[in-house]
Amino acid sequence: MLVVKKLNNEKIGVFCNYSDSYIRRFHEMETAYFVNNDSVKLWVFNIKEFKVFEEKFKGEILYSTPRFAITGAEPESFSSLYKNIKQYNIPHLNLEPFDYQKFGINFMIDRLYNKGFVLNSDDVGLGKTAQSLFVAKYLQENEKAEKILVVCKKDLKTQWKEEGIEKFTDLSSIVLKSLTKEKRKEIYKEYLKTNTNILIINYELILFDFEELKKMKFDTIIIDEVHKIAQRTGEKKKLFKKLIKESVRFPIFLTGTPVQSKPEDLFAIFDLANMKILGKWKEFNKKYIREEYRRTKNRNYKVKVGIKNIDELQRIIKPFLIRRTVLEVDKEMPEILPPKIMKSHLDATQIEISNTIDEISKKLIKEIDSLEKRYEDKKNNDVLAELEQKKGMAKGLMSTSKFMKFIIGKNIPDDYFCSPKTTCYVFTKDFKR
Repeated sequence: MLVVKKLNNEKIGVFCNYSDSYIRRFHEMETAYFVNNDSVKLWVFNIKEFKVFEEKFKGEILYSTPRFAITGAEPESFSSLYKNIKQYNIPHLNLEPFDYQKFGINFMIDRLYNKGFVLNSDDVGLGKTAQSLFVAKYLQENEKAEKILVVCKKDLKTQWKEEGIEKFTDLSSIVLKSLTKEKRKEIYKEYLKTNTNILIINYELILFDFEELKKMKFDTIIIDEVHKIAQRTGEKKKLFKKLIKESVRFPIFLTGTPVQSKPEDLFAIFDLANMKILGKWKEFNKKYIREEYRRTKNRNYKVKVGIKNIDELQRIIKPFLIRRTVLEVDKEMPEILPPKIMKSHLDATQIEISNTIDEISKKLIKEIDSLEKRYEDKKNNDVLAELEQKKGMAKGLMSTSKFMKFIIGKNIPDDYFCSPKTTCYVFTKDFKR
């Protein structure tokens, strides 16, 4: 995949997988060069060559920085991007949504009515949780959708209840803790008997309590960070897909990850929602996923390196998906107070952990190299492709230990690409509402 980010007023950065085709085309550009250090690996070129870049990689580009922010154009209005969206009577909750959130709420309601499914992929911090709760409340008031299932990470269940549902709505809720099977059954029975609206569970419970959850006939399901369970294969995804098909009227999916950057995840998300618009996997893989052969001593095998025909793919999914970036809604965002930048050296324990991660990663890579040699002789393409993916994960783990930086907000230090291993930058921002 090719993910484009504006680095400054003169430079564009492109993050991508290793690909002979990509390398050849970058070498044809006058100003392109490759950055490879402990912190990051990416191609960089002068912004003056942006049009040349777009021509060479047409149909393969994803924009981390919105295109209008790179070209200097004015952003399109949401109403022009998403036409024919009806205005609904948004319920009054303990929060006055921004205009872009009101548009998102109307879009989500409209898609649920007209398409039977909606995916909100707004940037982190733009209020996906709040928008989904407005929609759930609207459906409760207008469609008698009283029973709502919220599915999220285990450590976010209480946060959904206290900082989302209780803070913004008058909906009642219960967090299902991972108790014994019998105790969970008692809670399910109590939930059905009472007027409690929302049941909050973590992803893993579907593996143990599918039959109980199916019997509840939820009206609405909200799956947070849906990309975490929407692998193309897997038991959790299979069971949630069945639950949605048999027991749910209004499926709402949320993810802050730009899912278009991983076409296989995008396929899995729509399959999870029982949407057939992307066809069968073999057809999708052939049409939208760029694959290349890797050469080894005894064998060639295929690996996935990126995406193709992205304009067509985005046109197909557009009626179901809404995504806004911070730059697109910046004018509506509340006043941001000046950032606080703190520089802190890692202590002895943290350095020891970092070094341990390095050692484990190197050992894993060495073991994977050994396995690759063994399977090259057996000519097993699937195993070789899987091993290459695992090696990339091990290398990523090693890079993490060398790039211990935590950033909140937009400000990036000058040494963004060469942070010393023993230094940690922490950025904090606050804002007025």
